[in-house]
Amino acid sequence: MFVLLSMSRAVAAQEANVDGQTEAAATADAEADARTEEARALFEEGLGLAAEERFEEAAERFRRAYQLRPASPIAFNLGNALVEGGHLVEGTEMLRQVARDPNGSSDLRERAQWIIDNAESRIGSIVVQVTGHLDDVVVDVAGASLAPASYGVPISADPGPTEVNARRGAETVASATADVPEGGQVEVSLDVPAPLDDVALLPIEAPADEGASADGGVLGKWWFWTAVGAVVVGVVIAALVVSTSSSNTEGSLGSGMLQ
Repeated sequence: MFVLLSMSRAVAAQEANVDGQTEAAATADAEADARTEEARALFEEGLGLAAEERFEEAAERFRRAYQLRPASPIAFNLGNALVEGGHLVEGTEMLRQVARDPNGSSDLRERAQWIIDNAESRIGSIVVQVTGHLDDVVVDVAGASLAPASYGVPISADPGPTEVNARRGAETVASATADVPEGGQVEVSLDVPAPLDDVALLPIEAPADEGASADGGVLGKWWFWTAVGAVVVGVVIAALVVSTSSSNTEGSLGSGMLQ
């Protein structure tokens, strides 16, 4: 009885496991179908926007569709919209995936290669020279990180104004804007300053006052007291002279008056 009960329990557990797997598979299929429908809707929106030459918006729809369903037709339209919108580097990179996809149609591969051939001659390049204090510094070109091994080396860039930044943590410590010519090359130099913690802060001294001294300022100068002494003596002498003159005058007037 115990054996039969155990076997019954084992069979029930196996059936429950099968049912669970079936339910999980059904859920996965439903989720896949939902993703496919969403990708299809985004793809259709992208086609409509591209027909209106709103390539930035079209590329955004195609990108979201590709994330949901990475298929060659979506990749082709994404790459084409990027190229038409001026993002030649990213667009041709996406189209190369289509051109190399053995599962894609030959017609799609040929069309992708044709767009690549026409766009490549328009792609420019930029050389970024970086000097200074580079510890913990990350350099990016048009928002994409640049590996230190690529400093001083020509890298592909879309034609037009291109932002080059050097960051230390969240702080931008050096930046420049390069105007990349279509099919040409431009060079940019960034000189990265040292972190503030490494800069020696010199003490700030107040400017010296020529009229002051450590022994009491102008009142402590020997020449000041000599001059004051001379003035005092002069005043005393002048006082004596005036006093004497006054006495003589008063005497004379007195004599005259008595007479």
